[in-house]
Amino acid sequence: MVNEGSVLRLYMNTLLCCDQVYTGDVTPLAVDGISKRQSKRPNRFTFSGPRKDKRRKRDKEKEQDIGDDVPHAIVGPFSLDPSEMPSAAMLEKTAELMHEGLLKNHQKSKDKKYKVGYDDLKIKRVKGGYGDGTIDRKSWYYAIYFPGNWLGDTHVELGMYFLRMKAEQYKLRQKFTTADPMFMPLVKQHYENHISNQMPVSESALNKNIMCTILGTRLDYALPWAEAEHVYMPLNTGNHWILLVLDIGKKCIRVYDSIVRREQTNIHLHHYLPSMQMYLPRLMDKLGVYNERTEGPIRDDFLQIHMVKECPQQNDSDSCGMFVLKMAEYLMMGKDVEYVRPEDINAYR
Repeated sequence: MVNEGSVLRLYMNTLLCCDQVYTGDVTPLAVDGISKRQSKRPNRFTFSGPRKDKRRKRDKEKEQDIGDDVPHAIVGPFSLDPSEMPSAAMLEKTAELMHEGLLKNHQKSKDKKYKVGYDDLKIKRVKGGYGDGTIDRKSWYYAIYFPGNWLGDTHVELGMYFLRMKAEQYKLRQKFTTADPMFMPLVKQHYENHISNQMPVSESALNKNIMCTILGTRLDYALPWAEAEHVYMPLNTGNHWILLVLDIGKKCIRVYDSIVRREQTNIHLHHYLPSMQMYLPRLMDKLGVYNERTEGPIRDDFLQIHMVKECPQQNDSDSCGMFVLKMAEYLMMGKDVEYVRPEDINAYR
């Protein structure tokens, strides 16, 4: 056992590998009557990024008669079976929508993909403050729909939101929650401030985004980490998406990487390892994640990092975000990630 100061200054850069793919220890819920924590049921999805007052005012004017107190069923876009594809009619309708008004040089244009008057989806039932305003544009969905495009932070964040919604909709057995793509970069930033400026861990634990994420009050349909078995954390390393799965009980993080050639995972994670292994568990202890759990706090120990072998591999350079979302969906269903096949990724879009 060593003290916190010396532990946090160790630079961990070696991954501890496991021999088998983690397949999960839970199954989809097939019976009724299982008690479940009540979650908020919002009429909208709220992104983590800042909102501009001008955008908020404009969106508020659009709300009109939609009220928060109107009861509604939770119906997300994902089916219970993660391998199920949309109907042929739905695919045809979506293709017609996404190709209507498409610019001839859309592949060369960085932002503008559609002709004037064809980009606005005119979404009426979305509450004000829905992201940064791009979510109601077809150009935003362009990256999801058309193969060969890289998913951004808001795409993955929205996907994780719908996975949490799926758990509520189908009353899944696995007790899981997610973090948004900015969570681990924020933890890394606080770790670096701790090293360079001697900022105490207790101060980082009071950061609103860190504290509310771990306590489960920041994201819709989220669980407190103290009540969860797993936390699915998408990580954008700058040019690649990786799925981190925190196992609360076993005190480890499993790494699912769709590109593991030439030790690339070590390169992708190199700068995040100290904050993942040593600083995140200090924050979890400060915020009482293990207070009521039999495993007990982590204290001066660190989270083990397990690189999952036999992880499905992408055969292109831009579908890593889709792999992260589909692997997370299969894992939260208690299914093996081997069923996420590269040849199906474009169809999942």
